[in-house]
Amino acid sequence: MPFEPGKHKWLRLVLLAIGLYLIFIPVWLLTLNAIAWFAATVAQWIYLLLDPLISIKANGNTVDVVVMASAQSGFGGQVYSQPLRVDTVTYGLPVIAALVLVTRADSTRAKLRALAIGMIVMLVTSVPAVMMWAKLTSLQLEEQLARAAMSTSGDRSSFFYYAFHGYAFSQPVIAVAVWLALLMFGLFKDKKKQPLSQAIARNVPCPCGSGRKYKRCCGRA
Repeated sequence: MPFEPGKHKWLRLVLLAIGLYLIFIPVWLLTLNAIAWFAATVAQWIYLLLDPLISIKANGNTVDVVVMASAQSGFGGQVYSQPLRVDTVTYGLPVIAALVLVTRADSTRAKLRALAIGMIVMLVTSVPAVMMWAKLTSLQLEEQLARAAMSTSGDRSSFFYYAFHGYAFSQPVIAVAVWLALLMFGLFKDKKKQPLSQAIARNVPCPCGSGRKYKRCCGRA
């Protein structure tokens, strides 16, 4: 039996989504510097309230996390830094863009609205990823200093290590979850308010587009 992709609508949509994803990858790569700046700036602002010894700055398409040891540790002034490649925690952005654009919507406006909300949600989730990386870096410095001081210390950074890498590896899953949330909240549908004049005029065409008069369609008691 010959395989004909044209007869399978779902397959056409999957192939279209893959094609759009490949098209969006260069666009996403061009925006990595701006994404890194956004994530680093917001994470640094939050961390200033939590731990002023941690510095988070954007450096091109990476985020540099620098942690300074406190004076109480006996190693005051010692620093430990780790760069974070932003592409490892944001490659879900082209995924959500492709999924939204292949999803049927009531109008272009509804689709653009869903696209904007999906992209914003995925972009905002990069901030907790940077903060997890900063916390992981801080704990790794503490554990290095503890070993240098010959004191026993548990591996407290393991939780953040697995949490961060779990987030990074699950970017497509997160993108699909955001897309499903957009569907559940009806963001692909237009919520147009019915004009009062049409609600009263029973002989006008029904606003639902059925082609019948309002009194014989949605206006039927």
